[in-house]
Amino acid sequence: MSPLESEDDDDDDDGYPYNLPKKIAKDLSKVEFDFENSSMFDENRENILEGYREIVPGFHVFFAWAGGDWQIPVTWIYYFDGKDIRAYIPSDGNQWDKKEKRAYDGDEDHEEIDREKIYADILNRIKLKK
Repeated sequence: MSPLESEDDDDDDDGYPYNLPKKIAKDLSKVEFDFENSSMFDENRENILEGYREIVPGFHVFFAWAGGDWQIPVTWIYYFDGKDIRAYIPSDGNQWDKKEKRAYDGDEDHEEIDREKIYADILNRIKLKK
């Protein structure tokens, strides 16, 4: 079973991330990664974005990350698009294999997380509805 099956699927496991709304589950399914280790609480860890941020005035996002024990964590945001809560996994500045669309294994070479590139990617990609 995929860790990103939505709340609409028949599943007895009702814990995070299994209870994600269908749109968010679909948004997150674009990159393959485990939810074995995950957080969305702002603990000010080095090289990890998590928790609430206002990227530009009026645009509020909530960063979260997840990855298996042997994976480099993948970072994404939750945001309101004017109609629904959605999720978006930034490409630029994020630590996942863009060619294979999956989390890096811990022993693979990978770039470090780059907050400025992630912010720019988000602002370039997401067009808010007014």
